[in-house]
Amino acid sequence: MKDVVKKICRSKLAVTGLIIVLFLVFIALFAPLLAPFDPYAIDLDLVISEPFGPKPPSWDHPFGTDDLGRDMLSRIIYGSRISLMVGSVAMLIAVFIGIVLGTLAGFYGGIVDSIVTWMTDTAFAFPAALLAIGVMAIVPNPSIFWIFVVLGFIGWAGVARVIRGKVLSIREEEYIEAAKALGAKDIRLILRHLLPNSLAPIMVTATIGVAGNILTEAWLSFLGLGAQPPIPSWGLMVTVGQPYLASHYWMCLFPGAAIAITVLGWNLLGDGLRDALDPKLRDF
Repeated sequence: MKDVVKKICRSKLAVTGLIIVLFLVFIALFAPLLAPFDPYAIDLDLVISEPFGPKPPSWDHPFGTDDLGRDMLSRIIYGSRISLMVGSVAMLIAVFIGIVLGTLAGFYGGIVDSIVTWMTDTAFAFPAALLAIGVMAIVPNPSIFWIFVVLGFIGWAGVARVIRGKVLSIREEEYIEAAKALGAKDIRLILRHLLPNSLAPIMVTATIGVAGNILTEAWLSFLGLGAQPPIPSWGLMVTVGQPYLASHYWMCLFPGAAIAITVLGWNLLGDGLRDALDPKLRDF
């Protein structure tokens, strides 16, 4: 474990991404203390004052206000909770399903491997974006809960394929054969030997997957198929600000920048972990 930590610390990409992610986690955890205003509070006096409409960045409102007089900085701070929660929870669902199916396919092979491979190929046959839009469009009330479910069940295929390949290579190792000869049961082999030695690809896949989930939640909310008003979702905030883009740029600029920085942080962390944990990649 110490060697892994040292390898990660030597990776500039991983350290940079980790700093960004930890900063965003800090903001999400302490949002009530950091936000200067209630993100849901509508300031009617600010809306009807001259000049009419959203107010530009100022000392009182560093990121300006939206069309209802709500403080943009506060809404962006609280929006970090939505993005990180969606990205993490949906990825946990995908990782759990992917680990179970990928491990069973790689370890047992035969008919089990054929069924899981068919399921994985079928999942990859449908464009993830169109599938997400289709499912979210038919649910009665689009919400954050449905985003968890949709993204979790869409993202498992990639995890399963990675884990299957790793397990296929590990199960041929001599120490696995030795454990079998000593009478170790399948569940012990999987939990004690196969999964611990598959953590590196799991970590990399999950980290990059979180970035993809955050971006997907943003554009689903942008299309009106994700978080619903008045939830401070970054994608929804960009949607609200789109009609004002020419005259009130801050309504799209700041939530868009928040999405970009968050996705960049997770991608840098994932790339850094991959470079640090995969010796074949470090040789190039």
